[in-house]
Amino acid sequence: MARRSPLGTTVTAALAALAVLGLSACGGGEPSGESTDAGTHRVMAIGPFTASAALPTPFPEIATGAQAAAKAVNDAGGVAGSRIEVLSCDTKGDPNEATQCAQKAVEEGVVAVVGAFDFKGDYIAVLERAGIPVLAPFTQSVELTSPVAYNVNGGSATLLAGEISQLAGRGGRKLYFVAPESAAEGGALAALWEPVLPHFPGLEVSLITVPPDATDLSAVAAKATSGDGFGIALQAAQLVPFMTAVDPASPGARLIGSDANSVDASVISSLGDRIEGILAPAGYLPATTKGNTAVDAFIAAMDAVDPKAPKNDFAVAGYLGVQLFAKAAAGATEVTPESLRKALDSGTEFDLGLVPPIRFDQPSSAVPGVTRLFNTAVVHTRLQGGQFVPIEARFVDAYTGRPVG
Repeated sequence: MARRSPLGTTVTAALAALAVLGLSACGGGEPSGESTDAGTHRVMAIGPFTASAALPTPFPEIATGAQAAAKAVNDAGGVAGSRIEVLSCDTKGDPNEATQCAQKAVEEGVVAVVGAFDFKGDYIAVLERAGIPVLAPFTQSVELTSPVAYNVNGGSATLLAGEISQLAGRGGRKLYFVAPESAAEGGALAALWEPVLPHFPGLEVSLITVPPDATDLSAVAAKATSGDGFGIALQAAQLVPFMTAVDPASPGARLIGSDANSVDASVISSLGDRIEGILAPAGYLPATTKGNTAVDAFIAAMDAVDPKAPKNDFAVAGYLGVQLFAKAAAGATEVTPESLRKALDSGTEFDLGLVPPIRFDQPSSAVPGVTRLFNTAVVHTRLQGGQFVPIEARFVDAYTGRPVG
């Protein structure tokens, strides 16, 4: 297992805490594919697919996205004539269940895990020992340092940086970032936005921390609006009272940024016009993008499996995990975890459409201690009519704000 630097450990711990904020026995290990013959390539989607006390809001669309991609690939002839079979394992939001799911993946002999999602990330150690690649996981913490993680976007790392650069690109120079105390220990959050600062002369970012039991957030709101704008990373229980306390007439309320995954339907319903127009970087081209071939293909694939399933980042992670598997396995005489990792590490450029073309032999060094950051691009979006839509359907670098590609 790769060693992680102390700073990398601190940064990934902060990312894990941020990931929780974006969300208000191994279960479900049943095959979801149609073929079980020897020529079938088996992959597994791991995530919280049913509600539990640990996670009241599940994300079954991770598995749906994987199934949608598998059906699309299989309908087009499969991978070298063989079908893809998607197994799913339900963690119920429990890290212990996630670890059991990883063990199940080893026992089932899958060649890859796709679109994995878990807050803590202990599951990945099991896959590291088995050498099983994790393709397009929902990148949060340990995925950014694990040698078996093939991240197609920067997850929490680039989304936070993207919040700051998006605000700075619109003229913000004195910015605040509002986050809970739990995510701010050890200066790790500052390490995530520090790479942005050199690209915007005069930019200053100050952290405002919120105690977990705070309910009156008027003082926090007053401080956050005393500059040119602010970014937010709060759970709904504190995000709603915080935004309610923000005076929309304040100059500092002109620029507001957030992670789109933090602003769910309940937050939008509670805040209404108060949150309309909020800016957010997205890790993928969102499903609201018009006239894009890759987005249209994703929507069609999802509709072919379950038209009612959310077409969000969780679905995209499962979808791109299978798409990446199909591209990496194409042309191989034998598909194994080892051959997949060799193909992924070869320097081949993989064009997945919903993210810029990506190589896995050239990690970014933007964040110290983060060794598996291969894509620093985001898409700038704005909340309009209850959904985030791209301001422009293009990728920009999360740190510089400049167009990518």
